[in-house]
Amino acid sequence: MEEGLGWSRMWARLRPLSAATQHTQPLDGLRGVAVLLIVMLHVTHTLTRDARGRGWTALGLMDAEKVRAVWGFGATGVSLFFVLSGFLLFMPYARRLFSIGQQPSPTSFYRKRALRILPGYWTSLLLIVILIAPGYIEKQEKWPDVIKHFLLIHNFDPTTFGTINPVYWSMAIEVQFYLLLPLVAAGLVALGRRGRWGWLTTAIVAGLLASPLYSWLTTLIVWPTQGFTIAGGLSLARYFGSFALGIAASILYIAATEAKVSWLPAAQAQRLGKIAGLVGATLYLAFILLNVVMRPADASKPSDALNTINYFFREPIMAICYSGLLLGVILGWPRWARALSGRFLIFIGGISYSLYLWNEPITRKLVVPLALQMPSEGLAILAAIGLTMLVTLPLAFIFYTLIERPFIRIRLRQQLPAPAKSEPMREAAVHSHQERNIQ
Repeated sequence: MEEGLGWSRMWARLRPLSAATQHTQPLDGLRGVAVLLIVMLHVTHTLTRDARGRGWTALGLMDAEKVRAVWGFGATGVSLFFVLSGFLLFMPYARRLFSIGQQPSPTSFYRKRALRILPGYWTSLLLIVILIAPGYIEKQEKWPDVIKHFLLIHNFDPTTFGTINPVYWSMAIEVQFYLLLPLVAAGLVALGRRGRWGWLTTAIVAGLLASPLYSWLTTLIVWPTQGFTIAGGLSLARYFGSFALGIAASILYIAATEAKVSWLPAAQAQRLGKIAGLVGATLYLAFILLNVVMRPADASKPSDALNTINYFFREPIMAICYSGLLLGVILGWPRWARALSGRFLIFIGGISYSLYLWNEPITRKLVVPLALQMPSEGLAILAAIGLTMLVTLPLAFIFYTLIERPFIRIRLRQQLPAPAKSEPMREAAVHSHQERNIQ
């Protein structure tokens, strides 16, 4: 009995912090899905690239362009992260829109975001340039690259967009969204509180349309000199649709569950959630199928039509898909919510930020080189999956425990009431005040 209680206390101290309620806990699972999609992308892409020339064709998983079209959608896990960020970070503003609670001050918002994001990001950056890529320190001409990454402005320069750690590009875009959110939120709240819902809806639709518009502008201005693929990833504008629809989902969720507005009663909100979820899932599968059907078998002969569709429309389509799925989970389909509330996905969601920061370097330097020691394609794939579970996940958990968790506690203790608490009570208070671990 005492031994079992000891293990329970140890797990209570080590498990990822979360204040998820019964209704919002599935979002931790969604975050787990998002990061697993990205891990899958990096494992399959790196394994495929490094296995070239080995003649492994028995399963077709290393060579088939059609199969690669499917697992390439792991990259859209970033879009799901952006949707979740828009949804969760706008929630206090959505409450204020319906006269529930106070609007967060920009200073408080920026302080919380800095404590949540910067320690893990800067620590990983430092460790990578010291342990994995020391050339960035040894070669003076690469110092500007490190400085741009430190300041999170590396996405503005095509020469630093994907260097040091390929996942860092999205961190720059995420932080730039943080900088804009208080201003955007103030405008949306003002429109909603004045009853100008038409203008508020127009603003959200404009955010969704910013992606294809920006993509079109890059083909006119940047593409001729720098290449449209890189240009498309340089700006927050290309991904703003995901944040915008996350904001829209947040407004609908608060309207239905807390404000209980007359125009969105519970039964209608559930019906809306079910329809949105089905539309999101159907559109997602249809877009994958489109990429499989239109992708040529010969990679040396790319499809201009498919490249055009993906370049201009993939991001807004993924924003619609993932925001629809989000509404399906939180408003529409209890079975979806239960499926996402399993312990494994909740755990992965809790360490998703650390896993996101470290999965690509670990995959590239450790997992794939070891997997390629296997004598066949099938065994190499199984080894890569096994090593990801046995190496990447534990290392991400260690980084979370040593770096993320202490700073989360610092931020949370600033919100705790002043009277002293016993350690068990303080532990419960920390969990009850925990904001979500945003990517």
